[in-house]
Amino acid sequence: MPVENVQALLDLDPTLMPWALGGALVVLCVPVFLIARYFVARGLVYLSVRTKNRYDDVIVDKLRPFRFAWVAPLLVIYYLAGMLPESA
Repeated sequence: MPVENVQALLDLDPTLMPWALGGALVVLCVPVFLIARYFVARGLVYLSVRTKNRYDDVIVDKLRPFRFAWVAPLLVIYYLAGMLPESA
């Protein structure tokens, strides 16, 4: 579906725009979370296990990178918050 058709559909019903933007935001946040959790967090854990230094093991253990991966979608939402309408 071309972009012009989507824009024409959204122009017909202005109440549809916040729902479309919210859905697009969710669709964007899911892969960001998966990348942060399965690549970045696991990479940090892998690197901390392979080093001889104990301090990075403690930092990674206290940081809990799998829980910290939830920050990535929140940063996306914060960054794109200006695109969302003021009132829904």
